[in-house]
Formats: sequence, structure tokens, C-alpha cells
Amino acid sequence: MFNSQQQQELSSDRLLHHARMGLEWLRQSHLACGEGGLAHSYSLWKGWEKAYPETTGYAIPTLLHWSEQLCEKKWEEMARVCSDWLETQQLPSGAFPGLLEGSEHPSIFNTTQILFGLQATGKEQAIFRALDWINSTTEADGSWKQAAYVPGFQPSYYTRGVWAVLSVLESHSMPELREKMACAVALYKKRMLGNGAVSDWGFWPGKPAYTHTIAYTLNGLWGCTQYLPDPEITDQLCTAADAMWQQRQARRKWPGSFKPDWSGNYRFACLTGHAQLSIFYSRLFEDTGNNTYKMAAQDLLQSLLKYQQPSGESGIKGGLSGSAPIWGRYMRFRYPNWGIKFFLDAIEWELGRQEK
Repeated sequence: MFNSQQQQELSSDRLLHHARMGLEWLRQSHLACGEGGLAHSYSLWKGWEKAYPETTGYAIPTLLHWSEQLCEKKWEEMARVCSDWLETQQLPSGAFPGLLEGSEHPSIFNTTQILFGLQATGKEQAIFRALDWINSTTEADGSWKQAAYVPGFQPSYYTRGVWAVLSVLESHSMPELREKMACAVALYKKRMLGNGAVSDWGFWPGKPAYTHTIAYTLNGLWGCTQYLPDPEITDQLCTAADAMWQQRQARRKWPGSFKPDWSGNYRFACLTGHAQLSIFYSRLFEDTGNNTYKMAAQDLLQSLLKYQQPSGESGIKGGLSGSAPIWGRYMRFRYPNWGIKFFLDAIEWELGRQEK
């Protein structure tokens, strides 16, 4: 169990301080883009990048939560400006683009992720257009073979996209698309290995996966089971959680990437993945009551508190670098906006536990 000093580091006052720093960093990324979307990242070499539709979309529910949590209207106002901006980015087909602001290349994954924000702000017309395009792009077996990040490759982190569609379909009657999503869950379930890992859960086939895409996959599967319960998937998620924690205990730190046999690259940490895995463990603790999962969630969050930058210029102060050290493999020399989004969500889970 955590000692008293570690518990103090996760006190509500300290967590709220770090959350405010993270929110201010997001505000700076918003201002850097002319108050449209959120800047993709801050680069030590180039400064602020252009706005990034995908992660702007799924940051919106986070901003809305913290607006309510802190009783500060400005975060809700920022979320709604971002949502209005997203409508301007939607392509005539109903898809949303990959890459940065101004791109016209449709992306299936990015479109699904933006659904989280559109749903949170009630953008019904944009949602219907996106769902129609997703339905037309989804094969009968639930696979997405078009508009991929890597042409011809269907990664398992698409489970987070399936989760997003299932979530929206709770209030939108599209039986054909829901059936396709059920098929998609079955498709990805077949990729689950006996040790809890999932094949093809990285950005590229045959290569180790960052903890970022691993957490995308695992959280996505968890989300899918909230709409299509499957005890076998739930058991496998626990197996994955146990395997990662065992590696963390043995090596005394978290790696930046894993191979399917759970051998990891410990030369760097993927901080975005740390935040996402903290959320994953929090969800499993909520479901199972297993204190090991709470310890893992807190361990990951505690490390992030140390890595968040307490000072510096606007693109650095309050931010989280992609990797630690900053020259590590993931988002080298950059501070991505989605790292802060998931960091804020991880804090939200810890504060929620403390309030019970």
C-alpha cells in the first residue's frame, strides 16, 4: 500500500493544483490556434502546431467536466467554441479529417473520436452526418478498411472507435450500424491473446506498441463491454492489467512500449500512455474492487505529477512531454494536447475515489 508521504502527494489540494496547470496549458493551446480548436502539440523546435480536430473532439467532455468540478464557466465556454469549430472541419461526406486543421483526407478513427465531443455538446446534425459516413465505411464484419492512418492496416486500437460509436448509438437508432459494431467487438476479441495482450494494437504492424495505443485498445474494449457485456473480454482485461503490473513490480518502472509477450522498452516512458493506463486501472478497480488496480492507477498518476512542467514558456508550463526523457521515442521533443486531456481524466478518477 502507499505510505503516508505518497498519499499526501495525491491529496485533493495537490491534484487540483496540477489540474489547473493542465487546464491553463490547454487554454494556451487554444489561444495559439486563434481560439478555434486545440493545438496538436507544442514543439521545442517549431512552437505551437496547428489545431488537431481528433483530440480537440475528445478533449471537450474533459473541459465540460472540469468546468462543473471547479465551478468555472470559462472551461465550458472553451469547450463549446471547440465544438463549433469542429463543425467547420467536417467534410462534405460527413467524415472528419485526419492530420491537422485544413486537411481534406478523411479518417475513420478521428471521426469516431470526435463523436465524443459532438455528443457532449449536442451537435445532432454533425453526429448524424458522421454516423452515416461511418456506416457507409464499415464492412459487414465490422472492419474498417478505408480511411486508415496506415493504408491497409486495421489496428486493434480501433476498439476505442467502436466504443465511441456504441456510445452515440444509445441515443440514435441505427440498427444496421449497431449490428456492425457488435461484429467489430467479436472481431477484436479474436485478437486477444491468452496472456492478455492484443495483436496489432500498435501504430504499425509487427512492431512494439506504445502504451498509448495499448491503453487505447484496452480502454476501448472496456468501453465496448459497457454496451455489449462480455465476461470473457472482462477477464482478459484483468489478465492484461495483472501482466503489466507484474512487469512494473519486477522492473520498478513502467516501459514506454510492450511487445505481445510483455517484454518492454524501459529506456523511455510514454507519458500519455501513463495517463491512459491510470484511467484503465481506475475503471477496473471500480468494477472489481481489486486494490492492486487502485495502487497501479495511483502509481501511474503519481509519476505524472512529477513530470508535469511547473514553469517555463506557455507551451511548456503545465504541459506533459510525449516521452520521458523528452527525447524518447513517443512524440519526441513535443508536448501533445491529448497527454494533458488524459492526465486531467486520471486526476478526475482519483478525486472521485477520494470523495466516496
